[in-house]
Amino acid sequence: MITVAATAAAAAGLVLGGAVPVLAAGQVAASAQGYVVFDVANDGPCGGLLQSAQVTAAGPADVSVYIENQQSGKTCTGWLERSVNKGKNWTVVSPKIAVPSAGVVTWAKSADYADGPGRVARACVRSGSGATVCGAAMGLRASAARDAGTAVPVSYVRRQASTSGSVFCTGRLSSTTAGKTAATSVHAYVGDFAASAACTGVLESSANGGKTWQVVSGLAAPASHKSAAVQTAAYGPGFPDGKGRLARVCITAAGKSTCTRGW
Repeated sequence: MITVAATAAAAAGLVLGGAVPVLAAGQVAASAQGYVVFDVANDGPCGGLLQSAQVTAAGPADVSVYIENQQSGKTCTGWLERSVNKGKNWTVVSPKIAVPSAGVVTWAKSADYADGPGRVARACVRSGSGATVCGAAMGLRASAARDAGTAVPVSYVRRQASTSGSVFCTGRLSSTTAGKTAATSVHAYVGDFAASAACTGVLESSANGGKTWQVVSGLAAPASHKSAAVQTAAYGPGFPDGKGRLARVCITAAGKSTCTRGW
């Protein structure tokens, strides 16, 4: 999968169909917070990304952790820690989020927590009952802005599509349940590994077997101008997707577009 594995590779110094419709008049594109990824807590197929909402200098001084379980066979638990004395002591500031191992890649995201001068944060994970693995610490500059970013519950990756070329962008469709039920919601994720060009994406829904599609939300992973950044990411809002409906994610980067298959 693109997230933990590719981000870990990028952190080590590596860089890793169909037309996308424009939102029509009357359609509302739900806003999606963008994040910049700085470090990885990696324990094989169990990993956590340390994310900041401060994509630009004026952005919110908030941090969060993304946890991914790449079918490890064990529960992958991740959380966010903070230090106010330059890493001498650490305090857990987020819930310890348990992401199960399933037949597909599973993941979750914590809520956003205030950071800024005098504080540093790091992501930590634990595979099963194994040892805790934590990433490097990160601190942010002061900001009066506050992000409204929220936690994303355990989600199951259903479909994925990526663009190729100089701008590597990936879009994922995930569901909140293991199978389609009356309570299932789907949401889109966009990941951008380029430093100069943003990826954009839309979540689409179909009620007629994929004959026609309706755009239900839009999101973008903004290009980052931070030299230490590994990637940027954006998480879209949930949309009801029970039995009888299909969903897909379409992405565009550097003029190239592609869509996932419907699910």
